[in-house]
Amino acid sequence: MVLISDLSVLDPGDHIYVYRTGYCHHGINVGDGAVVEFSGDNSTDWSSFTIRETTLLEFADSKDVHRVEYVPHETFCEVLGNADAIMVGIPSSRERIVARAFKAIGLTDSPWDHKYNLVTNNCDAFAYWCVTGKMSLSNQFMKRLNLFAAPSNLVAHAWESTKWLLSSSSKKRRTQENQIRRLKEKDERHGHSRRVRAHRQLIPPPKKNPSR
Repeated sequence: MVLISDLSVLDPGDHIYVYRTGYCHHGINVGDGAVVEFSGDNSTDWSSFTIRETTLLEFADSKDVHRVEYVPHETFCEVLGNADAIMVGIPSSRERIVARAFKAIGLTDSPWDHKYNLVTNNCDAFAYWCVTGKMSLSNQFMKRLNLFAAPSNLVAHAWESTKWLLSSSSKKRRTQENQIRRLKEKDERHGHSRRVRAHRQLIPPPKKNPSR
């Protein structure tokens, strides 16, 4: 979780969120003090929710702004930590993220247009789509569901994370071993060459037979 104390350091394409009563609200920072969000003026009337542009100050609503970090693999720390702080996925370029956010505004054939759903189409699902280009169920809803409804998932996540960490460590160790082996082979080749030159210097040249 990255707390943004100075909003001016935010970059266009940043996936950001703020804590609100009972949930986190997500959006995409598009630069120039603006955010694209999936929301509405009446928080209880979901039918009024749509993709819209708002100001960063209105989005923050006097609350701390946080930036979502993306990782290629889910980790045990992520499962135990805040469900909104880290998401699994490969981010697109910042230009593509901002373009997706703007393109979704006002599109009548967009899956986000007036079809808000707490599980499938909500603010963090929209922000995740902007960043990765992939549709997904609500990240915060699914992770909270996993934590409360299926504690055994923690063991599975821990095991998968351990395997990934061990695999990464093993690859790094093999790389280091190969580098050391190549250095030793190089030293041995150079050492052999030096010994051959030294040996040649110790052997006197053959005497020429006197001419008869």
